[in-house]
Amino acid sequence: MTELFSIVNPVAFEVGSIDVRWYGIILTSAMILGLIMLIFMGKKKGIEADNVLELFLWLIPLAVIFARIIYVLANNGDGEYFPIKSWDDFVHCIAIWDGGITIYGGLFGGVIGAIIFCRKKKYSLGVILDMLVPVMLICQSLGRWGNFFNQEAFGRAVANENLWTLPFAVYIDDYHALIAGASGEGWYQATFLYEGIFNFVGAFLMFALWRKNKVNGALVAPYLVWYCIIRLALDHLRIDGLLITKVACGVIIPLGILAGILYYRWGLKRLDHQRAALEVQEMLLYE
Repeated sequence: MTELFSIVNPVAFEVGSIDVRWYGIILTSAMILGLIMLIFMGKKKGIEADNVLELFLWLIPLAVIFARIIYVLANNGDGEYFPIKSWDDFVHCIAIWDGGITIYGGLFGGVIGAIIFCRKKKYSLGVILDMLVPVMLICQSLGRWGNFFNQEAFGRAVANENLWTLPFAVYIDDYHALIAGASGEGWYQATFLYEGIFNFVGAFLMFALWRKNKVNGALVAPYLVWYCIIRLALDHLRIDGLLITKVACGVIIPLGILAGILYYRWGLKRLDHQRAALEVQEMLLYE
């Protein structure tokens, strides 16, 4: 088992001179799974499969573009990506196939896509966002395996040899260890997998809440709080954890809890008013 996880090839296979990487295969698989889930959930809300596909086509390109943009901007402190002086520099800047996207940028781009879709198709944004919450967590859980093949998003060194295997630790070669700021090759905490497991659990919890939810849009705050709690904890373990991420999560958690409670209470009151108005209309019809 130890030897299996000490040999990681990021390239799954080659087509001519083109390398097909595991990272891309995993992200594509996550997108397909997300689409299947959305079609299933859309049926429960009376949304046709064709419209779900159109939603998907708005979400994915914008999510990927902004996920990369935010990552590049956040990781350009040493001039890694800018200024762009050649075609190779430009390719390096957009090379998501080598890894390097951020969930925050992806969420921002995805929300923009959802807003455009809802305005075009006249759907409730709250309904769409609630559908996306469990789907996002499942996709994030699966997508974290891309970090495994790219040897990134790992934690501190693991000294106990009995833990030198997944799910506890992952082997990182010298090149990727030094890039991340670690001391050298060896076994490190598999924080990518820890996050994947928690996201998987969160997806089931959010799906259960979605089935019982009465207030459209109410799952957004729980999702943000759940993810930020996980990310805040794991970024303290990760070698490449960013201070800005920790600060952002520390701010979002209490604000998300407060906003979620207030929004849900407001939504319930709104539903009560709507029911009362319908009852008055029915009484007037019978008189």
